[in-house]
Amino acid sequence: MDSLLHTLKQRSTYDRTLLVYSSIILILPPVLLVINAPYGRFASSNKIFGFGFSKRWSKLAWFVMELMSPIAYSLTIYNVAGPLTWFQLGVSALWYIHYTNRTFIYSYRVPSMAPMALITCLSAIGFNIVNGYTNAYWVATHTQGGWVVLGTCLWLVGFASNIYHDSILFNLRKASSTGYSIPMGGLFRYVSCPNYLSECVEWIGFALVCNSAPSFWFALGTMANLIPRAYKSHQWYQDHFSDYPANRKAVIPFLF
Repeated sequence: MDSLLHTLKQRSTYDRTLLVYSSIILILPPVLLVINAPYGRFASSNKIFGFGFSKRWSKLAWFVMELMSPIAYSLTIYNVAGPLTWFQLGVSALWYIHYTNRTFIYSYRVPSMAPMALITCLSAIGFNIVNGYTNAYWVATHTQGGWVVLGTCLWLVGFASNIYHDSILFNLRKASSTGYSIPMGGLFRYVSCPNYLSECVEWIGFALVCNSAPSFWFALGTMANLIPRAYKSHQWYQDHFSDYPANRKAVIPFLF
């Protein structure tokens, strides 16, 4: 264990991990425009992507994969940082608030989850560990950031919007016993996936606060994952509901 912590503390380990992390993010958009990530409405039934967690266990899988990020972040901060400055505490607070919601509150509030492929869970665990490590390493070794006020405001807007639109989806799921329905209210008036838009805004705000390579790669990674998925979800709604609002875009109001 001591050897592992010593290795993770080295700047060379951080640099190599960040290089691999950024390389993976660059190839995500074209891949996800061709392949639907096998979870939620796109849970696959083929022998490779279909093997995984049933609806009964998908909540637990979600909880475990999201928990990896705050664990990796905490271990890195503890191992690398000295006494924390107010900036480091503030950035860490944003991280912990998000993942407290995503790991504990979201898992409790969501009425049900679709089956999740094992490859999806394992990929998310790997991403969350690397993401938590690289962002925490940067925070642990820097005492100043970038556009702190603007970024925090954007983060707060994205976070609040995320919770709000999640609530709309949760209530819709509780009310429907037959499957998916057309969501209404809030930014659903303009886009099919305002929850994805909110997540992107949240992490763009975080990137502005830090003004760091890991935070910008995280924001790009979030967009690389969610924008193609929003586009595919938008197409799915159009294909499955003949009365789907024609003026809705996928994820960016009035544009895309």
